[in-house]
Amino acid sequence: MHSSLALSLSNNFKQILNINSDNQFVDLKKNIAIFNDHVILSQKTIKIFANKVIVMRFSKNNKNIIVQAYGHPIKFYQVQNNGHIIKGYALKLYYELQKQIIKLTGNAFISGNNKTIHSECITYYLKKHKIQAHCNNKTNKVITKLYPSHI
Repeated sequence: MHSSLALSLSNNFKQILNINSDNQFVDLKKNIAIFNDHVILSQKTIKIFANKVIVMRFSKNNKNIIVQAYGHPIKFYQVQNNGHIIKGYALKLYYELQKQIIKLTGNAFISGNNKTIHSECITYYLKKHKIQAHCNNKTNKVITKLYPSHI
């Protein structure tokens, strides 16, 4: 069985959060929706592919929506205004719509603009077009590859 849900976002975003999945559960009292199996989430120029997605709304006016995605791995991509594509994957994804932040954790990888970053945790600031990566232990390192055309 295939299910779909579209959430209207606040005036700040004026975009629809579209979610398609094989199964879904919605708790209207708690403002939480859980999507399972072959989940595709899209909003404007962002797409997320996952095994499971949880969407939580913390205010009645939709200003504070949090998306948590899980997969082996989850995958996402964004087409920027200049046409460049940012894509990544990880075991978990946290997307805070109001702040426009995507956080990838667990074998996280992101690429775009002739560079790749691999780390335990990567935070992508969508509005600022900035990426921050770090590892929580001393045995792992952040690995970045810069391709000659952008050095």
